[in-house]
Amino acid sequence: MNNGLVYVMLQLVSDTVLSMAKENGENKLLVRGTGRNQRRNIEYSITSILRQKDLIPDFIAEGYPGAPFSLKNIHKKQILTGYYTPIKAEAFKTTLAELEKRKKESKLLSKIIKVEALIRQR
Repeated sequence: MNNGLVYVMLQLVSDTVLSMAKENGENKLLVRGTGRNQRRNIEYSITSILRQKDLIPDFIAEGYPGAPFSLKNIHKKQILTGYYTPIKAEAFKTTLAELEKRKKESKLLSKIIKVEALIRQR
């Protein structure tokens, strides 16, 4: 996160939206939101809102909610690969220092030293 970006798994975005919908009794969203295409629509919508607020870096092309990235440890060994949405840290209602602290306290996240795009950035 030393570049001021938080890389979020897209599935967690749709899972969170659906969980919040369930808590708030938004049954229409729950009925429509469980299929793969519906989840992708949720992810695209959230990313579009964040993009309008300039919270998605411009290396994520318009029309795409994220991109494939490789997460590497201190030995430059690949830990995970996946499709992530980079979000500017300012989108989260906390400081960059607090986000770094939470990362260090996580067993998995603390091992991630570098994030590399698996596609060419524009």
